[in-house]
Amino acid sequence: MISDVALENLRTLVGAYCKATGKPLSAVSKEMYGNSSFLSNLFAPNDKFKDKPASITIHKLDEIVEKFRKKWPENKPFPALRPLFMHRSERR
Repeated sequence: MISDVALENLRTLVGAYCKATGKPLSAVSKEMYGNSSFLSNLFAPNDKFKDKPASITIHKLDEIVEKFRKKWPENKPFPALRPLFMHRSERR
C-alpha cells in the first residue's frame, strides 16, 4: 500500500487531468491503469470490495505518474505535488 502523501498526489493528478481533459474518472482510470473502475475503488472503496480494497504499489504509481506527464495537455499547467521523501530537517 502506498503512503497517504502518494495517494493524495494521485488524487491531485487525477482530478486535475479530468478537469483539463473533460474526461470522466472512469475514462482516466481506463487510460492510465487499464481498468475503468480501479481509481474510483482506490479512492473510495465500496461495500462490494470492502474485504479486498484496491491497492497500488509505488512502482505502479510511478508508472502512472509518468503516463500523466507524457499525456498532459500542453496548454494546462501540471499540478504541484507534495514530495514523497523528505530529509529529517524538512519534516514538521
